[in-house]
Amino acid sequence: CSLLHEATPVTKGVRYAFLPFLFDEAGEALRQKNLHLLGPAPEPGAAEPEPSAPPAGAGAD
Repeated sequence: CSLLHEATPVTKGVRYAFLPFLFDEAGEALRQKNLHLLGPAPEPGAAEPEPSAPPAGAGAD
């Protein structure tokens, strides 16, 4: 992995970690099977898309 990760000391309580980028061979097979469900990767340096308008009636109570 070309990314660096740091875990600083836990001074109180318990640390839980969710590491979705770590997976085994079965997980890789599932990831490959589901790649078609992902949207295109963003272009580096590209502007963030504008948020779309909320659906009609959204937030009305």
